[in-house]
Amino acid sequence: MKFPHWSLSFLVALLFAVTVCPSGAEARPSSNIRADAQVAYCIRKATDGKSWLERTLWGLRDQEAGWIGAEVKNANGSHDLGPLQVNTWWVPRIARPVGQSERQIRLWLRDDACFNVDAARGYF
Repeated sequence: MKFPHWSLSFLVALLFAVTVCPSGAEARPSSNIRADAQVAYCIRKATDGKSWLERTLWGLRDQEAGWIGAEVKNANGSHDLGPLQVNTWWVPRIARPVGQSERQIRLWLRDDACFNVDAARGYF
């Protein structure tokens, strides 16, 4: 598939765009092209070709401003984890059907982009 010459420039500019974090949240680390590409891969994989779902997950990512490794504390004591900022309220609800410890689920939500995207999509 051939892309217009401007598409690569647009993609690079998009990857380096500054993300504004919600008030009280930790600052997002500087753009990491490899991590951003991993999140993009995970979103495409989770959507199974459904463009509406891909737009929805990208909208969630943009709104939440998360990143791989994110653990943002909320005023109520919970944390938002990973690129799509899945709240820790979900950890025990995911752990049961997956058959893993809550500690493991929390680590996967924070550090594994595809697990985080799958959780945000509602696979569990």
